[in-house]
This record gives sequence, C-alpha cells and structure tokens, in this order.
Amino acid sequence: MVPGEPVVPGEAVVIIKNKPTFLTGQKTIPVAGTAVQLTTTNLQVPDNLPVIVIAKPDNTGYLSVASSKGDAEGGNAFYGLSAGLAVALWVTNVNIIWVTSSVAGDGVSWKLEV
Repeated sequence: MVPGEPVVPGEAVVIIKNKPTFLTGQKTIPVAGTAVQLTTTNLQVPDNLPVIVIAKPDNTGYLSVASSKGDAEGGNAFYGLSAGLAVALWVTNVNIIWVTSSVAGDGVSWKLEV
C-alpha cells in the first residue's frame, strides 16, 4: 500500500492526524434502569474520531447505551456491555450519549481525543 492512496481504487482516503491530548470522564448509574447522560457539557467530537465508552471492570450488570434518555430506558439501545467491554461511538457530541444498567452502582468510563 502506498501512503495516501486508496486501498480500493476509487475509494476516498481519510488521513487522521494524531491529537495532542484527550478528555476522560466517568459516570455511575445510581438507579438501575434509569439512564444518565455521560456529560451535560457541550463536548464536540472531532470529525472521524469516536468516543470510547468502557464498562467499569467491577460492574456486575449489563449496560445499555443510546442517544437519548428515552431510548436507553425504553429498550431502543445497544444492550449487553458487560464489565470491561467497550464500544466506539462516532457521534457529534459526547452529551448525546446516555447509559443505564441492570444493576445500581455500575458505571462507565469514557475517552475522547481532542
């Protein structure tokens, strides 16, 4: 492969440069089945980069991840994130991510390169 050339002829090549730093956060779900927003702060996500959401290693339940409180609580969510597993979400803002758990006290950590 030649750097900067498409792997498949005709496909676009996106070059993602390394970022100088990253942001992190943690969120605990205090009530099982009640969704919490990762952050209420307006944290724009740079183009072509994901937010990584990681289930805390000591969780005992399963997490649901969605783009709204209603979806997270209503079952229209990614379900099954167990202890230590992660999901990459290509979203425009960290504040659109909501999580809930089947067990009170479970939580997540998240990371965003900026």
